[in-house]
Amino acid sequence: MKISAILRKLGLFRSGSVSWQGEASQRPVEALMDDVYDREKDLVQLKARSAGPVAPAAEHPKDSKGKASRKGRLLHFLSLALGFFVLFIMAAGGYFGPWFWVNLIVWFGFTRYTKKEALRLSYATGKMAGILLLVSLLSFFSLSAIPTDQAGQPDQPALDPISRVDLALALENDLGLEDVRVDVLEGGILEVRTKTPVNVSPAAIYGASAFVFAYLEPRLPRGIRDLRIILTVNDLDAMILETTRENVVKHQAGESGDDVFFKNLKTRNVGVGR
Repeated sequence: MKISAILRKLGLFRSGSVSWQGEASQRPVEALMDDVYDREKDLVQLKARSAGPVAPAAEHPKDSKGKASRKGRLLHFLSLALGFFVLFIMAAGGYFGPWFWVNLIVWFGFTRYTKKEALRLSYATGKMAGILLLVSLLSFFSLSAIPTDQAGQPDQPALDPISRVDLALALENDLGLEDVRVDVLEGGILEVRTKTPVNVSPAAIYGASAFVFAYLEPRLPRGIRDLRIILTVNDLDAMILETTRENVVKHQAGESGDDVFFKNLKTRNVGVGR
């Protein structure tokens, strides 16, 4: 197929000429119309226009039960509902990243297309249903591709029991802590329970806590917000050190000094003697 034929089918290009012989009063109809470029392709459409308003039954023909028109409207409103649902889920979760705008453009264009196709003389229900299925799959795939903490879902700490055991073993092997247990409490609090070192003063433990917190921070999921170390004596709580993850991050990045870090470090002595 020639390029000109393709452009003509898309309505982007028209060409042609009209000629006649004889008196001006005997000019053919196409010579009297400015928008006729091709007698074979343009004149039929113009005759339909000149015939006056088309009756509603002829403009939007239906089958004997009117099912074709109802199917078209049903698919159009279904596409509107699905598009609104996907965009609402993203907006409710506070996500306005690239996938939101991709879905907005795709669903806006598709709903306009279904509205236009529903008014055609021959409505391809199967074709439109197939396109609707593909667009829906794209949208739900984009929902699964959004990070959990940006998709309107709770930001749950992703530290499963096996990861907790691995972290406890790492603290014992790398830092020399004893009897370590790691738990994640409600609200995103990481709790590390360990045996109080022997022959180490509370001041030394207090100072070493910055190193322990710095060791923990890069190994934790994003859902953890607070860090807590509980030192035990004979399995009883003796000393509790607690700070926010933000305090540790700023201290590690050099945005705050030691004085600010320890100022934001909460300590509690439970009162159990060694």
